[in-house]
Amino acid sequence: PAVFHLVAALQRAKRKFAILFRSFGVDHENIQQEWNAFCEMRHPLYSRFLDGIGPMDGSVSRIPDRRIDAMHTLYRDAQGPLLVLDHLVEAQRAKDWDRWARERRTPEEDTRDGRDYILRVLKDQQGARVAEGLDEVREWMMEHIESEGTSAIKDDWAWWAWKNEDSSAGKLLTVFPDDEVKQVFFDDNVHHSDPRIIDCRYPDGSQVAPIDSIDKLCCKVNSVEAIIDDEYFLRKL
Repeated sequence: PAVFHLVAALQRAKRKFAILFRSFGVDHENIQQEWNAFCEMRHPLYSRFLDGIGPMDGSVSRIPDRRIDAMHTLYRDAQGPLLVLDHLVEAQRAKDWDRWARERRTPEEDTRDGRDYILRVLKDQQGARVAEGLDEVREWMMEHIESEGTSAIKDDWAWWAWKNEDSSAGKLLTVFPDDEVKQVFFDDNVHHSDPRIIDCRYPDGSQVAPIDSIDKLCCKVNSVEAIIDDEYFLRKL
């Protein structure tokens, strides 16, 4: 409920914001279903947070449609990130990529061929939109902020695992050059001295040092506290 409370508070204050749900897992459809029920005030428990505001489904003037209508796949390799827009890579292929990273003997090289599949099959043959490289991914994320929308990204667990769970291969956060935009990535796998699961990158591609990212760009979440304290995320801001 803390996430719902945070969003309702921001909307009530008429703040301009956007949301990206990020996960290594396969829970995106479940997130979409519950989130959209909240935005449409159909949620059986937490629609009350929107009392006095109204639904966030585009039916109320000056309140953006904050429902999730698109989900994306972020693939990473040595050549850089690829963000496949409006497309979750099919479950079996994602499982194959993860299985590669789980091999008993750590693979010596990346043999997933995901880049070829994304660019040749999804983009060229099927017409999928793909943001290629850090600059294009950052540009898309800036557009997402401007849209005040909500979306979800399936991140590349296999790449992170193969890189010994180093933050440089984690969930990518592209830092905007505009200081007026506040970016915050909440995750329960952030450590107090190591972003660990989040890879914060400056526009020039260099990684943000932990001292400049932890509790500024990325914040550790205590899952138990977030469950019992409706204002948990609001306090974190």
